[in-house]
Amino acid sequence: MVISNKDLEKKFEKVLNNCIQGSNNKLHSKYDEKVFSSITDYVIKDKDILHNFTRREVDLKVVDALNKTIPEIKKKSSNGLIADAAETFLTNLRSEIGKYLIIFPIENLKIEQPIKMGSATFYPKGKKSNEWKRKFNNIIEHTKASQKAKKSMKKRLATHLKDNVVEKPYVVIDVRARRSNADDFALEKAEMAINILRYFEDSYGLQSSGITGFGIIPTPSSKVRLSFHYKQDGTSFSFQMKVPNIVTEQTFSRDSIQSMKRSTLFQRLVNIYKASKKSEMEERILSAVSWFGEAKIEQIPYIRFLKCIVATEILLSFSEDQHEGRITANMSERLAFLLAPKKAEVRQRLIILKKMKDLYRIRSKIVHKGSRCIDKKDLASIEEYAQLLISKLSMNDEINNSDDLAQQINLRKMQ
Repeated sequence: MVISNKDLEKKFEKVLNNCIQGSNNKLHSKYDEKVFSSITDYVIKDKDILHNFTRREVDLKVVDALNKTIPEIKKKSSNGLIADAAETFLTNLRSEIGKYLIIFPIENLKIEQPIKMGSATFYPKGKKSNEWKRKFNNIIEHTKASQKAKKSMKKRLATHLKDNVVEKPYVVIDVRARRSNADDFALEKAEMAINILRYFEDSYGLQSSGITGFGIIPTPSSKVRLSFHYKQDGTSFSFQMKVPNIVTEQTFSRDSIQSMKRSTLFQRLVNIYKASKKSEMEERILSAVSWFGEAKIEQIPYIRFLKCIVATEILLSFSEDQHEGRITANMSERLAFLLAPKKAEVRQRLIILKKMKDLYRIRSKIVHKGSRCIDKKDLASIEEYAQLLISKLSMNDEINNSDDLAQQINLRKMQ
């Protein structure tokens, strides 16, 4: 959503008119919470602001903007001042958000050509390394450091690029964020993008590169604050002496990448990933993909099992599911009707229903009784169910929320 200055002006005008009728020249705390809640509610609908500011931070900025405007309005009684106040407030808020390109090297990911997924682009090792070197050298030249310091920076830059871009595959994340949280926001996007790739591991013959059990693990000790910062053509480039490594374990041949890119499901998940506004079900799908992706590289069987269960719960749980007995029955029934929707598939539906109840009993033994025993067939079943469920719901345009899901299942029951 893009915030309209005109809409914001109307909200400012309503609040200011109420304030000016009173005797106070300033908003006080008890009055604040009620009087400008509509402004804050409106402002945080903007996805960039929502991701970068807490509600309390926006509240304080609104109060500050209104307090500066009240005395001027009382003196001049001009609505033009309200328009200026709304525009200045929004400009100041947005000015704290910049566009960043952040690079994360990736361990144990072998790709033969770039993979673009919205704001995330994966590159083979060495790809575009000279371009990044030129770009970062340009940043160094625009800093106010001495020539000696610049020379030292360029030397460290060459080592940094060699270690993290030339000799390793890497992902470049394009984010709009505040400078203070751009790295964390980008890392979150990188993790999600890699988990989408993991989802397709079995489907397109992607093979493990031999190191297992790591998942996506940033290395906190290797991360340092920005050494310097430069904005060029509207983009803020951030150079760090070290960055977090992302660890995964996949091999993408040229053929497997092309097959994956042609997949309608892959395109659908990428579209959900990069969408600025997501439905309730799309948010659930991304969360389920994340849990499923983490499960794929988990080496402890019972934890892998639980992560797949969580992926299915995210997609199938409703607010009314409280009692564990009902959760088991409801989840099993919903899964059965989604994976075997046709009337002719009644036998298959009953098999899924029984199997899912058995799997949920295993889940309860792990969670409540400390069991650690998982049969390989049960693990394979829950992985298959989670993967199929993500696919089914991703490709169903008629299900946008839990109410739509309930309605479709009820319709299938009546067939």
